[in-house]
Amino acid sequence: MSVPDWRTGLDAVADWAREGPAVLVLDEFQFIARENRDIGSIINVWWRERGEDLPIFLVLSGSEVGFFEREVAGYSATTYGRRAGQLRLRPFKPHDVALFLPGWSDEDKIAAYAVFGHMPYYLAQVHEEDSLEENILNLVLRPDGLLHEEARLLLDQELPDASAYFSVLRAIAAGQTRVSQIAQRTGISGGTSRISQMLETLRNLWLVERQFPVTVTNPERSKQSFYRITDPYLRFWFRFVLPAQGRLADADGADQHLRGRVLPQLDEFVSAPAFEEVCQDWLRRRVDAAAVGWWWGRVRETRGADLRDLERELDAVAVNDEGDVIAIGSCKWTAGPLPYSEKTKLDALAGHLVPDGPPPQLFFFSRSGFDGHLTREASANERVQLVTPADLFAQR
Repeated sequence: MSVPDWRTGLDAVADWAREGPAVLVLDEFQFIARENRDIGSIINVWWRERGEDLPIFLVLSGSEVGFFEREVAGYSATTYGRRAGQLRLRPFKPHDVALFLPGWSDEDKIAAYAVFGHMPYYLAQVHEEDSLEENILNLVLRPDGLLHEEARLLLDQELPDASAYFSVLRAIAAGQTRVSQIAQRTGISGGTSRISQMLETLRNLWLVERQFPVTVTNPERSKQSFYRITDPYLRFWFRFVLPAQGRLADADGADQHLRGRVLPQLDEFVSAPAFEEVCQDWLRRRVDAAAVGWWWGRVRETRGADLRDLERELDAVAVNDEGDVIAIGSCKWTAGPLPYSEKTKLDALAGHLVPDGPPPQLFFFSRSGFDGHLTREASANERVQLVTPADLFAQR
């Protein structure tokens, strides 16, 4: 059926709906809106005059989050107030990577999450018949790789001043994770006030997140916070692709970069925060926690004859609805077994986090198993749980 304009097409849908329920989906609506600036008003008038009295389910969908917040759901949008509901699709959870790569080893699934992230489009590009290294080379490092320029394209699509936001992300990736540090590193006019606004925009797009100890009860007022890039693919891109643009100009340079820089550093890159995120995701489901995250802070410990306040941190801490710590974990992506000394460390920090009441469960996550002492302890003490990569992807 050929229609001359949008109103005629929408009227045709209304005519069909008189015979029974109809579903109308306008996918990638942002492209439609760019071709026809009046489409919002056309839909608004049509819905008021005909659509809302008929059994029509109208869906406006698309991949540009910023566009939908401004032009569809925003207060100034012509469709504001018309929606009956909204759904913002979240990235997949770390354990969902297994659905895309069922034939890969559990270790490679975790590494795939660290490199390609949790966006289904990125994961769908991974060729399961090729190795992890081949996929990194062919998809991300080579100049003709499908994901080689995806980070730039993503920012250009979502942000009006992409270059400024790009510099903010680059600063965070380089370790400048606090507002004042980012302002100093980028030199963006407006100082910390402008940087705070930009970070809020990036948070709304789920490109960065504000991290604070999971036990903090009022996070928005916490002074212990810092920012980090949320998407694992972006973290990989800013770590290994952006700084190596000169080397990645051709296929030979990309191969040399993979062998000389990426693979030697890959385990360290996977270790934190990606492996810790996978472990936290598993722990959240296992103990039915209200929140799971990192913890860090100052702990008073005896060193020799002195009492000292020392900075300590934990890879995974679970709290319940009342904010009580119910589980803590150690996550080690190392080549050797996790030693018993980690239990001594967790016991000491458990006493600091839970001075009264029942002690939290202890979880130990290890890429390469556990030493004999810790294994025997877990067999005799139900409070101690040992978790392997295979456990992280096992169906419950």
